[in-house]
Amino acid sequence: MAERIADRIEAENKVIRDWARLTTQQLKRQLMGMGIHSRVKLERGRVDDPLLDSVGYALKRRDGQIYAIPLKFIRHGIFLEHGVGKGRPAGSLAAQRYKKPWLSVVLPSRIDALAEILAENAATEIANEIRFLIPGIIDTKIRK
Repeated sequence: MAERIADRIEAENKVIRDWARLTTQQLKRQLMGMGIHSRVKLERGRVDDPLLDSVGYALKRRDGQIYAIPLKFIRHGIFLEHGVGKGRPAGSLAAQRYKKPWLSVVLPSRIDALAEILAENAATEIANEIRFLIPGIIDTKIRK
């Protein structure tokens, strides 16, 4: 029984890791497609983008199971999302003109995808644990 639970937790963790990896890739693609001017030209023609390079994720675990997925990026990413900067306070008309949404474009659909994955896994897990027991007549569990 313990191995089965550990296997289930590891399988769920893998799905969550894959989701986090794909989500950060989509965030990076969104930034690259925007052609943001924060790129810094380095020697040998290479281009460095501090915001793009900072996009990533971490996984928080408790008892071996992932319970949180903090997405990471430099603070400038939030400023870009809301269009704020020097002389452009949050909510101003100037900020509205300069905002470049990248998080709000990708995250809603990715969160929905994660919710579906987790709901499907939970439904399968619950279905696998259902046991019908009528003493002397039936004693069975649902099998996949």
